[in-house]
Amino acid sequence: MRSLHGRLVSLSTALLLVAGACSSTSTTTDDTADTTTAAPATTVAETTTASTEAEPETTTTTEAPDEADAPEAGYAETELGEGWTKVDHIAGPGEDECQCSDGSPWNFYVSRASSEKTMVLFEGGGACWNELTCDPNGALAPYKQTVSDTREGYDALDLGAIGGIFDRSNPDNPFADHTIVFVPYCTGDVHLGNAEVTYGEDVVIQHRGAVNAGAAMDWVVENLGDTSELFVTGMSAGSIPAPLYAGVLADAMPNASVVSFGDASGAYPDIPDLNEQLGGTWGAPGMAPDWPEYDGVTAADYSLPGLVFRTANHNPDIVIGRFDDAYDNVQTTFLALTGVDNSDLPGLMDGNEDQIEEASRPIASFRTAGDQHTILMSPRVYTEEVDGVLFIDWLAELASGSLPDDVETD
Repeated sequence: MRSLHGRLVSLSTALLLVAGACSSTSTTTDDTADTTTAAPATTVAETTTASTEAEPETTTTTEAPDEADAPEAGYAETELGEGWTKVDHIAGPGEDECQCSDGSPWNFYVSRASSEKTMVLFEGGGACWNELTCDPNGALAPYKQTVSDTREGYDALDLGAIGGIFDRSNPDNPFADHTIVFVPYCTGDVHLGNAEVTYGEDVVIQHRGAVNAGAAMDWVVENLGDTSELFVTGMSAGSIPAPLYAGVLADAMPNASVVSFGDASGAYPDIPDLNEQLGGTWGAPGMAPDWPEYDGVTAADYSLPGLVFRTANHNPDIVIGRFDDAYDNVQTTFLALTGVDNSDLPGLMDGNEDQIEEASRPIASFRTAGDQHTILMSPRVYTEEVDGVLFIDWLAELASGSLPDDVETD
C-alpha cells in the first residue's frame, strides 16, 4: 500500500493508493488587501501557480547517498508517559516531508486502548489565506503555527488532564475505551492543503495539512486496520476536513463502521469566490480523493458543505453529525475576516445543513444558544443540555452508528 499523504485516491483494487509520489504546489499571491480591514468575500487574491516542467534529459551520474546513513522510511515512535506515544513520520524517496507552516517538524500522538474502537481527532487552530492573516509576526496571525504551540490550551500530554472526551476516568465518556489518534494542526489550511505559498514580501507558508493528515491516516490503516468502530472528528478548523477523511478511512477500512463528527464549523458557507481564495490558494482541490463525487470539482466548488455531502454520497453507510453554538464567537470572527456577513449565524448554519441534506441525505445536528467555541475538550461536554437532551447522550448515540434527531435552539 502506497502512502496516503499524496493525492488521496480510493480504488476498488486496493485499500488506499496515491497517484504516484506526493505532489506539491508553489504559489505566489499578490495580496492587496488593506491591512486594517478584511477583504470582501468577493475579492479573490491573484495567484500564480508555478507549472511543473519535466526535467531535461541528462547524462550526468550522481553517486547515491550511503543507504546506511539514510533513515528508514516509515514511523518512529517515542513513549511519552501518561499513556501517550509520539509518532514521527519519516519520509521515503519521493515523499513530501511532514511539516508545519514555518517548516518546523510535525508529528502526531497516539493513546492506545481497545483495538476494536478508534477515534481520530484533528486539532483546531485557525487558518490563514493572505498576508494579513499569514504573517507569523503580524498583529493578527490567527492560526496555530507549530505543534508545540499551546495557544489552544493543551498539548498531547495534557489532554487527559483537561478532560472532555479524552478523560478515560469519566464513566459517562463513550470514548473512554477507544484508542485515540490526535492529529495536531499547524499549517493554516484546515488540514487540507499541499502548497508552498508566498504572501507579499518574505511571508512563505508551507500549507502541508493534507500531507500531514495523510501520514497520520496511513499509520491508522497500517496499525489499526482491524478496528470495528471508527469515530473521525475534529474541533474548529479540524472539524472541517473530518467528513472527507472519514470517507477516505472508510475506503481503506471497509470492515469498520464509521462515524464523522464536526465540532464548531457549521456556519462557514459555500461562496465560490471565497472557496477559490481559500482552498484554491492552499492547493486543497488537488488533494481530493479520486471519487466520482469529485469529478469536475474546481476550487470554486470546494466548500465546507461540499466536503460533507460528497462524502455522504460516496459512502451512504457513514453516519455524519455536527455540533455548534448558535452564536459561536470564533466563527463570528473568522467570517468577519473573510468579509462574510456574520449577523445571522444560525441562519448560515441552517442554510449549510439544508444544502447538505438536499444534495445528499440527512445529517444529525446539535446546537445550543450559546456563544462558546467547541465542546469536545471542555467539561461541558458532559453537562450541556438542550430541551432535556444531554449532549453526551446524543453524542453516544451518534458514536454507536445511529442517527439521532436534531436538537437545536437559538
